[in-house]
Amino acid sequence: MSQDTVVAMDIYMEFLEVAFHNILFHRKLYPEAVFKKSKVYGTEVHMITHPDVKTYLKKVLIGIYEALTTGEDNVKFVSLVISDVHEKPIEKYVFSFQSAAGNSFNDDPYFLQTEEALRAFCLKLSTCHTYLKPIPTDATFKVVVTVRQATHIALNENRKCQEFPWIRKSEDKAVVPRGKLLPLLEVDTRSLSLISYVIQNKEVDATDKA
Repeated sequence: MSQDTVVAMDIYMEFLEVAFHNILFHRKLYPEAVFKKSKVYGTEVHMITHPDVKTYLKKVLIGIYEALTTGEDNVKFVSLVISDVHEKPIEKYVFSFQSAAGNSFNDDPYFLQTEEALRAFCLKLSTCHTYLKPIPTDATFKVVVTVRQATHIALNENRKCQEFPWIRKSEDKAVVPRGKLLPLLEVDTRSLSLISYVIQNKEVDATDKA
């Protein structure tokens, strides 16, 4: 694996971490009091301080990174899925990391292009209430990583991933019924290439209760 690829993966992981935390904040899955303000990509972001959630997301990111090290093309999608109290998916944020092979940082040594693109994502996420319906107050979330079968086997044998719940596709309940797709971000710079979009259930009702 080239040094450029390693750097691109590190940038992707940092982006995913910020994206996960800020989705939870802007979609109001947790009270504002459990988030702290920080500054990334030249803009204000919100990072959750709840220890259990932080631990879960940390394990998720380790699992994603280990999956990418088996081969960039082996990770198809990373998704953060928001579900109602009945575990029915109502909103799904999808991130697709494109191949970093052949990328060169000579044209953007300070990652200014990448920083600008990722800052745009954070700003768009902060206005999500204008284009997404409110979600139920008792909603929950999980992160789903879609990988190739051979990668699934390798990760189950990886000690660093033993606490990450890898499952077979047939068991995946992360499909959003009657979903409406909205693009979030497409980044294609020297240091990072990714596509991100959100799918929301058209029938979501913020007043739904158990």
